[in-house]
Amino acid sequence: MKKILLFLFVIFLAYLTAFYTAGKKNGYENLFDFSYLEQKINDFFETEPEKEAISDEYIQNGINFMEDENYEEALDQFFEALYEDNNSENNYYIGHTYLLQKDYMNAISYLNTAINIDSENAKAYRDRGIAKYYQGSYDEAVQDLYFSTELDFEDPVTYYNIALCYEAQNKYEVALQSAETALKYDSVNIDYWFEAAYLALNADKYELAIQYNKSVLKIDTTHKYALANLGLSYTYTEENDSAIYYYNKVLAKYPDYALPYYYKGLLYQEAGKYNKAVKLYSKAVKLDPYNTDPLWNRGDCYFKLKNYNKAIEDYRSVYDLNTEYYNILYQIGECYEKMNNSEQALIYYKKYKDLASSESTYFNEVDIKIKKMQ
Repeated sequence: MKKILLFLFVIFLAYLTAFYTAGKKNGYENLFDFSYLEQKINDFFETEPEKEAISDEYIQNGINFMEDENYEEALDQFFEALYEDNNSENNYYIGHTYLLQKDYMNAISYLNTAINIDSENAKAYRDRGIAKYYQGSYDEAVQDLYFSTELDFEDPVTYYNIALCYEAQNKYEVALQSAETALKYDSVNIDYWFEAAYLALNADKYELAIQYNKSVLKIDTTHKYALANLGLSYTYTEENDSAIYYYNKVLAKYPDYALPYYYKGLLYQEAGKYNKAVKLYSKAVKLDPYNTDPLWNRGDCYFKLKNYNKAIEDYRSVYDLNTEYYNILYQIGECYEKMNNSEQALIYYKKYKDLASSESTYFNEVDIKIKKMQ
């Protein structure tokens, strides 16, 4: 009995101490006014739903601003929501908005917080992976994106971004698998179809590239890149009539698009129709003067046409644009040799030899030519 009385006395002293140290500061006037205490307890529990309602209103306002691409106003609303309720979702929306603004450092910072609060926030992992992709951290990006698929395996956006990560690493076949998974969950998104078509083309799966590009054209009949890539796919399958059909189709709609002129030029060059190829390459060069491919090929056509001065002019332009293409020095030497200008030919052959390695294209031939001319 004494122990019980002592225990109750200790509790009373603790309550009395709390009353005089903190209770009066919070409005208590009477030591035995338990109704005020009850009201405070009720107020505490009632504020949580109110805070949540206010937070939800800010979030909805922020989403509306975000959809209108008014990101600064959206951020203001999301920060207000965060002030009311520092939860995972509110941090996610701030990170997502920074991602849309291409502010990847701030995006990752808030997405990290969202993940720390809720380790199963799939959208936060997805967006952090996307931000890391844009920072060039592809392996880390893939890790986050795959973890997001474990939490939400039906989100096509995540698989699409996994495909982009693998594409950036030139892993076209595994990238294609991810793009096809994105299509499994969203078969009407034109970006997913085109990504799958592009990856199939780069993975040398030309029939599949044709199929996927045609799916793109079912959604958008004038898709610039799908038309051009269809032509290129048919070029690789040696269906030249179909290739030219699509090159002509894209050029009729986009006459200032350089690549189809180049692709079409390749067909005529391979067929030995060098004058037609030169005309097409010339249009490509005019529209895209920094692309060395049509310039180099036009030089090769001039060489075949025995117009060596024109060939030299194009070859020099290629080398001026990119000195890593030192093989072209050998070709300039060949032009001078064909013109019976041994002195200039020897200069360019020696320049080539100084830069060439044993694996270079003309490594074996150049020594023979140099010895012959000396």
